[in-house]
Amino acid sequence: MERSASPMETFDEITMCFPALRGGYALPQPRMNHWIPLTPKAARIAKRSGCYLDMGYPHCKLDIEHHGKLDHSSDEDVASDRARVNGLKEIGFEVIELTADQVGDLFAYEFIIERIARILGKRLQKKSMGATPARTALRKALYEWNSSSGRIR
Repeated sequence: MERSASPMETFDEITMCFPALRGGYALPQPRMNHWIPLTPKAARIAKRSGCYLDMGYPHCKLDIEHHGKLDHSSDEDVASDRARVNGLKEIGFEVIELTADQVGDLFAYEFIIERIARILGKRLQKKSMGATPARTALRKALYEWNSSSGRIR
């Protein structure tokens, strides 16, 4: 997806934003890797002048962060992530953090999707929740794409 920084960010954006009939949750499209300047106090907390939101809804002050195993595992990376999240919270952002394990567990993922929908003021149709045939097919295709050459088959 445009401006996505990782395959899992693309996975999240597709599953969140595709129509329910195609296996998604029909949420509004986020701004991917959107730059947010920080106030002086937040910049001191975050140790940077601004932050990129993985999947941001700046108008709602919501950021969804996907923490992959490879790029967020060192002590320095964890400390940097924590400082950035705390800087965003200082300026009023809610930060929802996703891991690969949460995304892989449909029940855990849908709990987070419902939380995102509430913050965005969107209602999810209960009949389109769970392991619908379309959702199962979409997730299978995205997992195959993610573990292959980088293209959905």
